[in-house]
Amino acid sequence: MRRTTTAAAATAVLTAGLTVLTGCGAGPAGDGASTSEPPLSTASPSQAPSSASPSPSPTSAAPTTSAPSPVPTAVDAAVLLPESAFAPRDGGRTVSEGVEPWVLSTSCDLGSPGGAASMTSVRQGDGELEVPVGLQQVAVYADAADAQAEAQRVGAAARACAEAAGAGPSEDGGNTRYLVEQVPVGADGTGIATDYYGATAGDPDAVVIGDYVVVTRRGTAVTLVGESGGEDSTDRARTTVVALAQQAWERLCPYEQAGC
Repeated sequence: MRRTTTAAAATAVLTAGLTVLTGCGAGPAGDGASTSEPPLSTASPSQAPSSASPSPSPTSAAPTTSAPSPVPTAVDAAVLLPESAFAPRDGGRTVSEGVEPWVLSTSCDLGSPGGAASMTSVRQGDGELEVPVGLQQVAVYADAADAQAEAQRVGAAARACAEAAGAGPSEDGGNTRYLVEQVPVGADGTGIATDYYGATAGDPDAVVIGDYVVVTRRGTAVTLVGESGGEDSTDRARTTVVALAQQAWERLCPYEQAGC
């Protein structure tokens, strides 16, 4: 009898212990408090956070971004090609302010940058002894879409001159022709080669005496870079001017809203 009572008592103690261990379980999934913060992407915007959930870490807040700096609407002298960028030119360098027509050495009318907030034009050299004059013009707009429209308008005006010249001699009897092409510099880049004597009319591969300019855009600024006049081949002028246009485009960084 004593052995039976002892065994029964031991069994009762063991059963109680198992009951206590079972009571420490987690219960059904999701009922217990979370030990880690749930992903932000799965939280419902209208659901208040559980009192059992930990407070968000201060480092989890979205970073603040500063407003972009305003794009200038004036032509800063620092964005102009320096005097040393052009080949040595006798006759000095002149800089003029104010909206004026885009420059070509011939009668093709490229118009003026209407609506521009500001414009600066640079001419380097006097054109004596058949030496071309170095050119740069920069027109700045308040809006990039307006600058784009102007760059595209200039390209269209140049193509209109090329089509008119290809139809026959001009009203003054001249044989000037134009080659208009896309140039991979900046946005809306257009190259305009002027064939003074119309050599390409009879032979597209002829060595052409003339000059070359590039019109391109960066952000809210449109620039024309080139050589006007002189007695040089358009091939040589193209090589020189495209390189200058690339330098000019790089200097127009302040007029790009996204920065550089």
